[in-house]
Amino acid sequence: SKFTNMAVLELVKVAVVVLLSAQLVESIYFKETFEDGIGSRWVHSKDKKSDGEATYDGEFELQKDSEGNSAIVASTESRHYALTSQLDKVVSFGDKPLVIQYDVTYQEDATCGGSYMKLLSQPADGDLDLEKVNDKSGYTIMFGPDKCGADSKLHFIFRFKNPVNNEWREVHAHRITDASSLLFSDKKTHLVTLVIKPDNTFVVSVDQKQVLAGILGASDKFEPALSPPKKIDDPEDKKPEDWVDESMINDPEDVKPEDWDKPAQIIDPESSMPEEWDAEEDGEWEPPMIDNPEYKGEFVAKKIENPEYKGVWSPKQIENPAYFEEENPFKNLAPIGAVSFELWTTFAGITFDNIIITDNEEEASALAAETYEAKRKLQDASDPNTSWSAWFSEFLTSLTEFSSENPIKAIAIGLAVLSPVAIVMFILNGSDDEAEAAEGDAETEGKEGDEDDEDQAKKEKAGKKKAKAEEKEEDNGEEGDAESEEVETTTPRRSLRSRARKMKD
Repeated sequence: SKFTNMAVLELVKVAVVVLLSAQLVESIYFKETFEDGIGSRWVHSKDKKSDGEATYDGEFELQKDSEGNSAIVASTESRHYALTSQLDKVVSFGDKPLVIQYDVTYQEDATCGGSYMKLLSQPADGDLDLEKVNDKSGYTIMFGPDKCGADSKLHFIFRFKNPVNNEWREVHAHRITDASSLLFSDKKTHLVTLVIKPDNTFVVSVDQKQVLAGILGASDKFEPALSPPKKIDDPEDKKPEDWVDESMINDPEDVKPEDWDKPAQIIDPESSMPEEWDAEEDGEWEPPMIDNPEYKGEFVAKKIENPEYKGVWSPKQIENPAYFEEENPFKNLAPIGAVSFELWTTFAGITFDNIIITDNEEEASALAAETYEAKRKLQDASDPNTSWSAWFSEFLTSLTEFSSENPIKAIAIGLAVLSPVAIVMFILNGSDDEAEAAEGDAETEGKEGDEDDEDQAKKEKAGKKKAKAEEKEEDNGEEGDAESEEVETTTPRRSLRSRARKMKD
């Protein structure tokens, strides 16, 4: 019957939805939006760092924003953090890609601290002890931002076990030159994504824009590269003691002349102490120095070729016993069993949210659209520096797409929209110019006032000096008068005495 057919159709639809949902769930190794809180799945480490002294004294706190979105925050500055969760299922590298994605926000200015995520290797003999996670816990991949001072990074590091000597080798992707402006220049949410594919290609993206891509472990994208060098220095080969590796030497016949040494500066012979100089007020007068025209600089002997030079010494090269080549590193990466934020930071407010580890790029993109894009849209809208530019960029993109089909209409629309915008910008810029001109006039008046004050101060100082000089002259005049009176009074007395002596004689 018709009813039976409709019922069967509905059952088929439900079955398809369930099947698709099961496939999506099957593709997700780990997903965390913190809407249910931190919960018991996340464990704080009780271990110490490998130095045996520092403890993981920082605890992540759950925080909700104005829109009700939950996230975890490193809320205390200058702390060591270690928060780890077991994956829902172990990542085994095979014929499906691996996608790692999360968003991070810096509520305070980033000074020095990590905000990367470690994907810990699954032990072959059982599960990880999450309470014992520390900085030496083995990881397969480390991915995420890191900053200390002017040094900004976006890490992508993977560890690979050397099949020759069974030693773990850390392979670091090249630095991203604009990591500072991409991640640390504002307090907005940033999305970091890493995709590694079974064909050994990888892509690193920030805010859904590719910033690095290449072949996993290749020498043009990683330093050191995955494969160690084929040749290495012979550790047994030592440089001979009599080896001469200086190609040039001082000419023994080039001797410094006896009159070479002259001071670099001398007293200016034309200088003299100003008449208005007051030692009590101005201090002891020192004559100015000038460059000595006879100064020749430091004597340097001429160089000649060293007759005993043997060339640059280097040790012999031997085959590297640890050398290996790996054609398919993706499939030989160590399985991943847990995700961990094992960090040290000097600043608080690092916020993590919307973590997904999956083998389905579409699932990661869907989560980003639902969470990150919604958050950034609100943040950009409230930012006057980006809301206008975002609208303008979106308008130009739409206009460009429309122009391919209707070029004439596109030109007309562009002129109709952009002409009023240009007029408004011109008016605003004119207002800014007038304001700047007014500020400039105010600064000029201020400077003139300062110059008048300086001139007045100089005049007062000169007046004080002149008054002191006049006082000195008066004092000298009085002393001179007194001396004259004394001479006048003493001279007659001496004359009388001399006459009296003559009379006695």
